[in-house]
Amino acid sequence: MKWTFSLYAALALSCAASVAAGDENLLDQVSSDGAVSGELAKRTGWKSLRGVRWRILVPSPADGSRIAMSPRETFASGQRFQVEIEAHVCDVWVYLLALDPGGELVVLFPEKGEEHRKIPKRRKVLVPPSPDWLVFGGQAGTDILRIVASPKPLDWMNPRELIESEAGTPMGSAGADLARGQKSIRTKQLSSILGRQQESTVRKETLRQTVRQLEENSALRARQKNVVILPPPADSTNDGSQRVAPGEALIASGEAGDTQSPAIIDIELTHR
Repeated sequence: MKWTFSLYAALALSCAASVAAGDENLLDQVSSDGAVSGELAKRTGWKSLRGVRWRILVPSPADGSRIAMSPRETFASGQRFQVEIEAHVCDVWVYLLALDPGGELVVLFPEKGEEHRKIPKRRKVLVPPSPDWLVFGGQAGTDILRIVASPKPLDWMNPRELIESEAGTPMGSAGADLARGQKSIRTKQLSSILGRQQESTVRKETLRQTVRQLEENSALRARQKNVVILPPPADSTNDGSQRVAPGEALIASGEAGDTQSPAIIDIELTHR
């Protein structure tokens, strides 16, 4: 199997983040369904928290093993890579999409043959699974990968007819019409979720720093119940030795019942 795409897009959230000391203890206060503990709710005003970490892995020139590469680097056309996604906050149903050259979103994960895939808390998945790779192809540009992390399977995201359509499986006219309708529904649903998410406050700091500031400032806590947390890039240690930290995005909500809302994270990748 060969996975190849060349993508072009406009607006996206992008980050490469460190796992800050103290964040793991806070994540222990989030249940498997994304609901925060009473203590964390009191400190922040949040009802739910979910998110993912990710890494871009490329084959090592030395021995072919997988090594991490910062998403802020410029990749070369033809470069092979995989995406490692970790459901580190709570259990989530994960979908990975890419924007194709025609401007349409195509599902890369789950793979053909499975409509949905649940990733338990603190577990990881590799897309595509070894020995396959994604490949940057075509003209230089900025590529977008979109991760959708949901507390429940999304029937409108990846139904069987849509999988068959995007895999190029021949379909009758009725099946093709149904697939087109499903694409339209998927686009509208994703746009609606993004619209709500973009109304949230964006905080470019660690989870621990965010919680501390909200806890110490009741006025701020009242204003920032819906928050997108994008920890700052951190691809090197204080002593100058290089390392590539995972990217991370967290979506917090103070709305009752919002433990059922998906989170969307867009990753920008540039290649030449």
